[in-house]
Amino acid sequence: RTIAAATTVGGVHGRLAAAGTMTLPAQVPLVRGMALRATNPLDGTALDAHATLAGLDLTTWLPAVGVVAPVTGHVDADVRVRGALPQPAFAGTASLHQATVGRMPIDRVDLAARGAGGQFRITRGHLDAPGLVADANGGFGLGTRDPLDLTLRAHSPDVAALYARATGATLDASGALDTTLSVSGTRTAPVVHDVLDLDNPRFRQMNARHTHVDVAYDDRRLTLRQAAVDLLAGRVEASAEVPATLTPPFVDTHDAPLAAHLVAQGVDLGQFATLLPKNTKLGGIIDGDVAVAGTTANPALRGNLQLAKGSFVNPDVASEIRNGTMQIAFAGHQARLTTLHADVGGGAVDGNGSVHVGDLRSGFNAVAFDLTTREKNVGLDIPKLFRGKLDGTLALRRTAGAPVLVAGDLAFAHSRIPLTALLLAKGGPSNAPPPPVAFDLHVAATTDNRLQGPAVDVGATGNVSITGTLANPVLDGSFASTDGTLSLYRTFVLQKANVAFDPSNGIVPNVDATATTHVPDPSTDVLLHVHGPATGLALDFASDPSYDREQILGLLVGAQNLGAIPGVARTTPTTASGGNPLQGVAVGYIDQRFTQQLFEPFSSSLATALGFDTLSLNAGLTGGFSASASRRLGKNLETSFSEANGTEGQRQSVGLAYNVNNATAIQLTLFDAGTQPRTIGVTSPLAPTGPTNFELQSLAPTPGTSGYVFTYVHRFP
Repeated sequence: RTIAAATTVGGVHGRLAAAGTMTLPAQVPLVRGMALRATNPLDGTALDAHATLAGLDLTTWLPAVGVVAPVTGHVDADVRVRGALPQPAFAGTASLHQATVGRMPIDRVDLAARGAGGQFRITRGHLDAPGLVADANGGFGLGTRDPLDLTLRAHSPDVAALYARATGATLDASGALDTTLSVSGTRTAPVVHDVLDLDNPRFRQMNARHTHVDVAYDDRRLTLRQAAVDLLAGRVEASAEVPATLTPPFVDTHDAPLAAHLVAQGVDLGQFATLLPKNTKLGGIIDGDVAVAGTTANPALRGNLQLAKGSFVNPDVASEIRNGTMQIAFAGHQARLTTLHADVGGGAVDGNGSVHVGDLRSGFNAVAFDLTTREKNVGLDIPKLFRGKLDGTLALRRTAGAPVLVAGDLAFAHSRIPLTALLLAKGGPSNAPPPPVAFDLHVAATTDNRLQGPAVDVGATGNVSITGTLANPVLDGSFASTDGTLSLYRTFVLQKANVAFDPSNGIVPNVDATATTHVPDPSTDVLLHVHGPATGLALDFASDPSYDREQILGLLVGAQNLGAIPGVARTTPTTASGGNPLQGVAVGYIDQRFTQQLFEPFSSSLATALGFDTLSLNAGLTGGFSASASRRLGKNLETSFSEANGTEGQRQSVGLAYNVNNATAIQLTLFDAGTQPRTIGVTSPLAPTGPTNFELQSLAPTPGTSGYVFTYVHRFP
């Protein structure tokens, strides 16, 4: 009934030696040497075996037995099995050396374990690798209700170096790690506890002194016993207990008790500036004590949180925020913002409000808030987007489950908007729906607001209402030009422009703009008219004397100097160093930049000082000067004056305009560009040169003429 055996197998890739006996139970009958039993024939069989393994090369043997794994190294082992089946006792040791697991080199792994009766105990487990030392011990059983008692301790002097060795990637963080993980309870009801300490932790360029975390899971409860961070300036400590599960979504949806506590002591925000974009400056001190109790369906808040001496500035928002103050009081379901103040760009922002928190299981749908801010002379400087002053109110409101409402009345003044801000490239298409945000916002452009670019400098005033949602915004209102210039081969002086938004067109405005310029040789006044929806603008030209579109474009680029415009010729001889089209374009561009950089800022300030609504001064490097001003005399009545001196002599005009309603306007203009007496008359529409463009003549009278222009305009729908 006893079977004895021994074997030895060896080679350059490892050596195995095994010996032992197997004794069948005496009560089991044998037939031709075979045991007969209704159940497992080996139950009760006594084993006594011993095996040793030396230098087993995993690189050779794992593929040989069909195991594909990124593991290399050599294994030594010694195992003794003694006792009756099916649960004999065993004891053994094993070691792995000169190994790698994935990218991670392993110096040595040692394991010693024993077991009997379905219970196992690790008496020693040790891992030694570059940047990591770990030890494990404890016991466990094979049954789901067998007790667990496992402990793992690990130490790494530098977690960044360990991460790099294990993954090949760079982790912009560091610190010395010590952790102890213990698992008790049973497989069906585990109790997990971990304590982690990190000395001199660093994340990117932010440093701290010490981090401590003590967390546990037991009976569907996740408990953060303590999480503390000792910063270079200040300390943050937190604790919490929430319902949780070990299966997705890992959140217990039942109404269960919860508790959380957060304490901040003298936390200096300046130390977090290194986490923000380069050249960002951040300041302020945070103190607070906030707690949450109750249940997930009915949470209760208490405590307070405050910010003092807050400051912020970065390259994307150059306006410095200083003297930031905030106080929040927590009570019941509400967090009340009792104080909010900041000095911004020579002005101030003040505000207050409240946030209501409902059933936490509903997430953000259970949050409602009503926050209001008041802006007074706030200076905003957002490079490449906006620079100016802001006044008004802004509110963020939301009822539980509803979209966020952005509401308020804002007025902008002394603002400068680069043309490139309207031409910024949009991001690629996204399948994600926009956030649920609604609008009830009224925006007004009041005094000295300008859109500027290399070829554009336009002042504007007006207002617009923004309603609808972020997915489907609706705009209603209009903006009108006050003065300005634009360059299209040469400098045009803007006479009037209107950008109107119709709710039926969403965010696409209708544009109606008129500008004039003068070509000295042959003496020609040109009117440019841009009109239509912004997505499909139409461009019309008119001139005095009258030319067709191709002739006008030729005049604008100076093609008459080359004799390239049929029916148009110079009236003065071309000099030896005479101009050319490229020279004309260059001079026009330089004139426009000269006017924008020198006169436009001065014009805006002088207009305010003299009581004008608009004042425009223009000068060219090649000679000539012009000025125009306007002032409203009532709601619908406006007067204007302009004068220009150039190679064609002096021109003056005085106008009085009355807007009867949105569709009808009346204007009377007196102009003087010569010594002839003023007369009342109409140019014959059958004149060979075509009908007179009275709008152009009133804006830029023909040299050597004087007179009156009366216009009546009615726009039909």
